Amino acid sequence: MPVLVPSAIALRAHDIHQGLHEVDRNSPLIATELEATQLVGMAGAVAAWIKGHDVIHDAQALKVVAAAQLDVDAFAFERVIGLLEERDFVGNVRRTGHRIDSFYETVPEDFESMYGQLGAAWHDQGPTEIEGALLGVVDRLSHGPQRLEDLDIAPAARQDVVAIGTESQAIQLLTIRNSQIAYSPFFSYENPKSIETALAQIDVDRLAKAFSGVRQFQGTPLSVSPDGQLLNDLVAAGVMAGPSLQRPDQSRELFAVAPYGFGPDVLTIKRPLLEKALAVLAAVRMGQHFGGITSLNSPVALLNALLQPGRTVAWHSSTKRQYGVLQQLGIVRFVSAGSRSGIQLVDFDDNKLAVGMAIDLLNEGEVTSTKGNSTGVERALLAPGHYRTQIQGIRPAKQRTLIPVDELSSLVEAVMGWGTA
Repeated sequence: MPVLVPSAIALRAHDIHQGLHEVDRNSPLIATELEATQLVGMAGAVAAWIKGHDVIHDAQALKVVAAAQLDVDAFAFERVIGLLEERDFVGNVRRTGHRIDSFYETVPEDFESMYGQLGAAWHDQGPTEIEGALLGVVDRLSHGPQRLEDLDIAPAARQDVVAIGTESQAIQLLTIRNSQIAYSPFFSYENPKSIETALAQIDVDRLAKAFSGVRQFQGTPLSVSPDGQLLNDLVAAGVMAGPSLQRPDQSRELFAVAPYGFGPDVLTIKRPLLEKALAVLAAVRMGQHFGGITSLNSPVALLNALLQPGRTVAWHSSTKRQYGVLQQLGIVRFVSAGSRSGIQLVDFDDNKLAVGMAIDLLNEGEVTSTKGNSTGVERALLAPGHYRTQIQGIRPAKQRTLIPVDELSSLVEAVMGWGTA
């Protein structure tokens, strides 16, 4: 298996970290065999969050946000900041004992450099053979499915690598023609055009129509879509992105996305930027479909207004509920007046780019373009609305009926170039 460059190592560590959401990280296998990967994955999540903020005045507020939104355990927070400090991603760290009070942010502006330095940090942590093999396999499967028997994994590590990979949802298994096939959701997330091409080669018209429908209405809420069950099955199978938010009634709403038109860098090394855009997309779709008496009539108009310097939008009593997730992700801040609140954009480049990408998705169903600083971290509300990333949408979708295996098999065969014969 080719040796991964440092940036690819850190990207896949971040991917695995996100996929371990709702998994017991203290289980013997995860705790003993995935320590370096989890640490670097958490560091990647925090680095992407603080990037552009300049000064984090209240690190304890960030600690709460990191636990709620980034899956960074509170007991790991100090160690994560320590790693970022070693890499000069943060400086002037002020501590009271072991407690971190504040720091300056100096994360590299480009994601390639950010992940590259974190990949070097992964090597410095003394990773195990199993986690090295795991990251390599996930990266290889992001380029396309393979027979399980053909994966380049040492025999002694194979069982554990596959177990961790499937537990984190980063590896999916399917039996086709008496062979076990391994594939990764990151293939479909990073190569949506390949899925479109494969759909054109198979005789499953309803799958093609479902993808086409999502392309025309990006962020389709599954619970209100006529194709909701099919879209759920595609998300569960790992062949369509399904970021999610918690609804006011505490249920979780998945939003189907087929993000055609992004450059390969946005789909891979700049994925934190894409995740911000999808969070914005999910939040405004939530406000549009589940806002009650404050339902959002025009998501595009709201986001265009949000991009205007210093503009406050969404003035109503439900703002903190509807857009709490964007505040927790550092994309917007709240402004209050009496019983009403509004939101302002936290004005730095990544946020503006993410909102612009969300607008393009809403406007055309296809991205046409991908191309300031906050004063600190506001207190997290921890209200309904916690955002879950693409990979984290698979597990809740799997709790429902899955797509018929013959249809999924046909799609995977087409991706592998096996055709349907």
